[in-house]
Amino acid sequence: MKFIAEIIDISFEGLGVCKHPDGYVVFCSGVIPGEVVEMETYRRFKRHAFAAPTQIIEPSEYRVKPPCSYQGTTPTKCGGCDWMHIEANHQLELKKRYVLSAFEKFKLNFDSDVIEVMGAQSALGYRNRARFVSDGSKIGFRGGHSHDVIDIEKCMVLQDNINEKLKVLRSKPLAASASYQVDEQVNIEKIQPDNQTPFQQANHEQNKKLGLWLKNTADQIQPHKILELFCGSGNLTQHLVAEGRSITAVEADSVSVRVLNEKAFQGVKGIRGTIGESWLGRLDLSEFDTLVMDPPRAGFAELSELIHKMPKLKNLVYISCDVSSYTRDIAKLQKKYKLADFKVSLLDMFPNTHHIEILSSMTLSK
Repeated sequence: MKFIAEIIDISFEGLGVCKHPDGYVVFCSGVIPGEVVEMETYRRFKRHAFAAPTQIIEPSEYRVKPPCSYQGTTPTKCGGCDWMHIEANHQLELKKRYVLSAFEKFKLNFDSDVIEVMGAQSALGYRNRARFVSDGSKIGFRGGHSHDVIDIEKCMVLQDNINEKLKVLRSKPLAASASYQVDEQVNIEKIQPDNQTPFQQANHEQNKKLGLWLKNTADQIQPHKILELFCGSGNLTQHLVAEGRSITAVEADSVSVRVLNEKAFQGVKGIRGTIGESWLGRLDLSEFDTLVMDPPRAGFAELSELIHKMPKLKNLVYISCDVSSYTRDIAKLQKKYKLADFKVSLLDMFPNTHHIEILSSMTLSK
């Protein structure tokens, strides 16, 4: 059923927040705080619902026309760039707004009154990797609020070389209910359905800023013995390397560990281990003074338990791509430890989406 409401806030998932006339909370895609919108619910729960806009009655001054014809909020439109309708600088303001809201909700006591937000120079043509999905006849991305495949000939946020590989894929027989992971290294002529590629950050430009931030942070805290979790093939590890530092880098993917060790970074030992397996028991955690981690969106719920086994730990560097799991992990840690020099920056790794990277460092004491 359709209804009209004013969008009063933005959620951690990038959805507009409003109240239904019956009093429950509604999360609506494709809108901006301050807008008055006619919308229709498509999923209802006891205390909240999800909706899609049917008409923007009073548009925001920050609303822009998406340059991409595929973009939208319906199942027949691509659901990838969910904030392409929002002016670029206002996207950054909204991202900072929902991060600060999450910090306030969980009472995270970071030290700075001002959070730096590192915006991207390029909002289009920046992605160096993509996961395409196929239903056997079409290939592209999922539709909004849907598992339907939206046929994509060319994506505006992908680099030209990735779009060229998509063009080759489109000329091949496609498997049904399959995905194809494509990056700069993959041999598109030999690609198989449901292939896997080693993880890498999808935005070269912003990844350089991430590396510089980490190097500067490490130079300030001067670690000696570092435990790095979720290290991949060394994207962050390389910026921690310095004379006199010892780094134990842990990663679940064996191929990534092999690639890391082949790079032969000074003082770095890469080992394979998955959270919850016995590798923690095999490691001597007593001597590490610094923990560096960049977990997947699920975060690292075992963080507090791990730190309890690291008696000499002084520094934590936590990089996160999900505000919900990050605030959960730090709030739990804050109950057991005193956090000082708690510094936070934000990095816009994915312009035109609601996603934001949280870059943080802190010292810990009982």
